[in-house]
Amino acid sequence: MRQWDVIVVGAGPAGSVAALLLARRGYDVLLLDRKRFPRAKACGDAVPASAIRILMELGLGPAIAQSQFYPLDGLRIVAPAGRIVDFPLNAATDGAQPYTVPRDVFDDLIRRAAIADGAAFEIRNVKRAIIECGRVTGVVTNEGDSHQIKARVVIAADGGGSALVRELSRERRQDSHRAIAVRGYLDGFDEIPNTVEVLLNENVLPGYQWIFPIGPRRVNIGLGMRLDEYKRRGMNLLRMLDVFLASASVRARIEPGATVTGVSSWPLNFASQWPTLLYDGLLPVGDAAGFINPLTGGGIRNALFSGVTAAVTIDRALRSGTVARRNLQPYIERCRADLRRSTRIAYFLQRSLLGNALLLDSLAATFSAAQKWRSGPASSRPKPLRPA
Repeated sequence: MRQWDVIVVGAGPAGSVAALLLARRGYDVLLLDRKRFPRAKACGDAVPASAIRILMELGLGPAIAQSQFYPLDGLRIVAPAGRIVDFPLNAATDGAQPYTVPRDVFDDLIRRAAIADGAAFEIRNVKRAIIECGRVTGVVTNEGDSHQIKARVVIAADGGGSALVRELSRERRQDSHRAIAVRGYLDGFDEIPNTVEVLLNENVLPGYQWIFPIGPRRVNIGLGMRLDEYKRRGMNLLRMLDVFLASASVRARIEPGATVTGVSSWPLNFASQWPTLLYDGLLPVGDAAGFINPLTGGGIRNALFSGVTAAVTIDRALRSGTVARRNLQPYIERCRADLRRSTRIAYFLQRSLLGNALLLDSLAATFSAAQKWRSGPASSRPKPLRPA
């Protein structure tokens, strides 16, 4: 039986980036996914500039420039009472900027880059890990227990419902550190060009509704909500989406005869409940590791960072001759150092702000007044007081 250096289970952004880097460094890498690519993936489709920067650093800038990426330059937030606040989304000096792009395009771009750099790709549904003497040594696929694939180390990149992490971890995710979301696509919608819209409807707090343009007259439209509140209120995602689409402000922007397609829901595991990330012979990355921002629900940048960090850690461990826990420990330390501050801030804002409609309205009024003051004529601004 052939033994691979690395098996990566899941060809999303985290898994494909890890496969790309390890293949570039000369390792025999097998990238597995249960679906044929390109494939749809439930997501809001927004990719922040920080994620684009990571891909540019990996040499994927030209591929991005030639793909169906829709550039963003604005964010509109609609507070519960209806007040609108607009923010610019500026490109960084290095050229990285935010985009929206359907995940079938985005994920396949990275997967194809990994294959071009030497990773092998196979369509297989992984059932469980092979554990020998307390260490993960490969995976068993859906072809049966006799179909085993061995490797020196395994990367679990199989999403928020990771079969490998579920098998190895005894931790139970708390609903207050999880969310559930639903999205669909609308062709024939009066979008605000290059601007993502976040609607803080009181019925969805703590959570939000979104309208993300992915091209002229085409949007990704959906909503997400923290899971404990969703369950407590007895909500229904599809019903919530129907209500959103039927609201007067949205319905007026939909062309006659246009229908929603590709409706899909998915769970999110927030990084605010830090999971076990270390197993002998296996590292979880991206959504499988629960690296979702607890305020925005976004996870693509964190997925890419964790994939890169896992690849660097595994490279050093393999060169040292062992993938024992102590040699994989730097992965946890680097991820914690990178995510700790942003996760704490996001979690604090989610708990203290995102569920409070009155406070959100007050902040929106303050921001709106400040923007009007800055954009007004200098002569109309109050002069600063000077000491006598």
